[in-house]
Amino acid sequence: MATVPKPKALECPNCGSAVEVRGFGHAVSAVCNHCLSVIDTKSPSLEIIGKFNNKLRVTPLIPLGQRGNIDGGTFEIIGFQDRHINVEGTEYHWQEYLLFNPFKGFRYLIHYSGHWNVVRTLHAIPEYTTKMGKKAMKWQDRTYTHFQSATATTGFVIGEFPWRVKVGEQVMANDYTSAPYSLSSESADMEINWSAGEYITGDAVWKAFNLKDSPPEAQGVYFNQPNPHTGLVTARWRTCWILWGLTIVMFFLTNMFTKQEEVLSREFVFVPGPTSAPGSQASVTPIFELKGRPANVRFTTSTDLVNQWMYVNYALINDQSGGARDFGRLIANFGGDGSPNDNITIGPLAPGRYYLRVDPEWQPDPNVTIATPVPRPVKFRVRAIHDTPIHWPLPFILLVLLLPPIAATFRKLAFEGARWSESDYAGG
Repeated sequence: MATVPKPKALECPNCGSAVEVRGFGHAVSAVCNHCLSVIDTKSPSLEIIGKFNNKLRVTPLIPLGQRGNIDGGTFEIIGFQDRHINVEGTEYHWQEYLLFNPFKGFRYLIHYSGHWNVVRTLHAIPEYTTKMGKKAMKWQDRTYTHFQSATATTGFVIGEFPWRVKVGEQVMANDYTSAPYSLSSESADMEINWSAGEYITGDAVWKAFNLKDSPPEAQGVYFNQPNPHTGLVTARWRTCWILWGLTIVMFFLTNMFTKQEEVLSREFVFVPGPTSAPGSQASVTPIFELKGRPANVRFTTSTDLVNQWMYVNYALINDQSGGARDFGRLIANFGGDGSPNDNITIGPLAPGRYYLRVDPEWQPDPNVTIATPVPRPVKFRVRAIHDTPIHWPLPFILLVLLLPPIAATFRKLAFEGARWSESDYAGG
């Protein structure tokens, strides 16, 4: 395994401190860690070409010279810079670590508010395109949507770099996202440089560089941070459709294997009037038998009611045990409101012999002072269907199954909303 050579030390011409150069022939400039003088390493006399303000000093979270296994190789941190953009009077700072491996070249480790990216320079220009009405770039079969444009200013630098470092250097930066990947361009003096990044967690960075303690906690949503809900949304919708299919199949099978046997059909005539008080016209049906496994029974009442109402008291009585189950039904039909028919499902009921007590009634409204006209006689038929399918739970179950994927989708959309609220397209 190839090892990373040891750094070479230079003497700062300003303060005499040792300036370690780890990039060897790649270093164009270096910044003294003590006096912050910018040194031209290509000059035989190590000419000082600038100096950073010590009041702007920023301490790197990862020290210079630290080595770590990242992006498929062992890289050493040789440079560090703090940069910022100004948005409506507020400065937003981020830090860039320059990584070097003599066999793999340079990488950048970008840090902003607990979010990290591993970045490499591109040697080709991505293709310009559009996506959903926004500017976009296409690179290696992936489309990156424009996120923001801003002027980036270099405020503080230490270490060495393969370019001439300038105090207060400014570039026009454009960021494009296709989480967890990103494309960025920096242009200045008619020159444009492109780089590609990939989001990485702080824990992964700390593990790669074998750092102690814990990384800073990520704040907010970063522009190429992967949406943690994306995979969950896909899984939830997949599970939902599977359960929907199974539920529908189950209901179809239930329909196929229910007997739906008519065990009772009986016609009655009810005469409303002063003698139609409860129990005055009660009657019972012939005994009918429920066979097989315990199952429900659907009772239907079909009437010829027109602009009138009636109430029917039912009692389903077991002929052997005498046990009864009572239920009452109000049937009303007035000018299209209501219905002349009614049905109710009872059960499951144990097999056995049963009969039905039918007790219709009608009484004038006690709150009406004038005489209420007596309705005409009502013909009605009562039917009992044994072992019928139950349909009402199906839409309820299907609706409940939709709730988890819908909730996951809303969380995903909320995450994306938070992401784009920081972009040039916020509120658009």
